[in-house]
Amino acid sequence: MPDSRPRGLADLIRPKCQVLYFPLDLPPHSLTCQYYRSSSSVVEDLQGRRQDEEEAVRNRSQFEGSAGISGDPQPLHIVWPHRWEHDKGPEEFCATLMKLLEAEKNFKVSFLGSHTSDIPECMSDARSRLGERVVHYGPLEREQYWQALKEADIAVSTAKHEFFGVAMRVFVQHRATVIQETGRIL
Repeated sequence: MPDSRPRGLADLIRPKCQVLYFPLDLPPHSLTCQYYRSSSSVVEDLQGRRQDEEEAVRNRSQFEGSAGISGDPQPLHIVWPHRWEHDKGPEEFCATLMKLLEAEKNFKVSFLGSHTSDIPECMSDARSRLGERVVHYGPLEREQYWQALKEADIAVSTAKHEFFGVAMRVFVQHRATVIQETGRIL
């Protein structure tokens, strides 16, 4: 009896169901990258954004050679927007930053997200070693957060798991390139 399912159950339930997307609390229109008018313009824009972002990553000349290469003096702004907990992979992120530092790459970093009083040691060490490369360290007020998103070149996720991926979804809305731990550009 437990495996029994009434016939036509899906047809009875379907009219009563709807998809509820995770609500994003985005800034006012003036701060977001753009709004869409039709589904076809969304697809076209997303395809164009993907190509633009991949091209931007390929052409970051200061990232291909040593720091301070002429022609692109602006450092790559990397953002890590997660809460500062072990499941979000701060050790992996900080280790990567140290490799970039040792290779003398031209970058700056913002550590966004909330944290408890127990800041992971790797984050404290990274802040100390990176010095002036650290733009933001810790949670920001709402308007400052939106501004940090707008200024970011790349958002990195080293999360071991994501339930909704809210931080990354917000960054995608702001046209930042998102890179997962696997190294894939989303």
